Amino acid sequence: MIGAALLSTVLGLAQGQGPPDSPVRRVPQGQESAAEPVGIRLEKARGGDMVVVEPGVTLGDLAFVGEGFLGRVCHWKPEVEHILRTARPGLSARQEVPLAEFDPWIETVLLANDFVLILPAEGSQEPVQLVSLRGTDRNRLQSSARFVPAEELPRYRHPATLVLTTVRVRYLDPKVAAANLRPYFTDPNLENVSAMGDTLHFQGFPRRLASCLTILREADHESEARALAPPPDRGTSAAGSGAGTSVEDLAARVKQLEDGIEVLRAMIKELTAERRR
Repeated sequence: MIGAALLSTVLGLAQGQGPPDSPVRRVPQGQESAAEPVGIRLEKARGGDMVVVEPGVTLGDLAFVGEGFLGRVCHWKPEVEHILRTARPGLSARQEVPLAEFDPWIETVLLANDFVLILPAEGSQEPVQLVSLRGTDRNRLQSSARFVPAEELPRYRHPATLVLTTVRVRYLDPKVAAANLRPYFTDPNLENVSAMGDTLHFQGFPRRLASCLTILREADHESEARALAPPPDRGTSAAGSGAGTSVEDLAARVKQLEDGIEVLRAMIKELTAERRR
């Protein structure tokens, strides 16, 4: 699967200037070797190790060597070999990324080129699985999705992994909210939302889910504010009729829920328009 040239490159990395247990070659800044054909290397810098990525690097070299910098082995199906060997990530200029921030950076680039990752369990020696969203093995992504608490999504460092999460709503109708959120997901076979009781269940990629949950919480808080607002003064005639007041309060609550749903729809529409721009 791995060609002789790429294998030679990786073996060369293992024989470099780093410590004996280092899988990568560290090149002092400004002293790059001419024998670096893959367009990605690790350099020493004052602030710490820096990953340098050239615009002409192939997706395969980026994934194979880049994941090696992170201490992981990358594996992919033979059917995507040609794409990985020929496609470029579309970088407009040379990138210098601190090694500490390289994990989310490389996953963002891979996801932008329709490749996602299946990460092994913490501490496992299994390889990282590189899966094409256009390939035949994309069906494995659903069964490998891991649960991430909703509050951790904005800080989750693996944007190219499929995740599951849940969020409870208090004032919105969960089924109606789920129906209004579904158009936001562009790949319903992988990304979806469903309602169970007062809880919404999500599957998708972390950054999109984080944006979606922000919209949902704002809409739910808007409905809460409307529900907790003091009722308008209806006069003594309405106050004197218990049955009439009950019906009016129920109608007001329904109106508040409808208003919250409209807020949710407007937020989704606005966010979708921003993503298209």
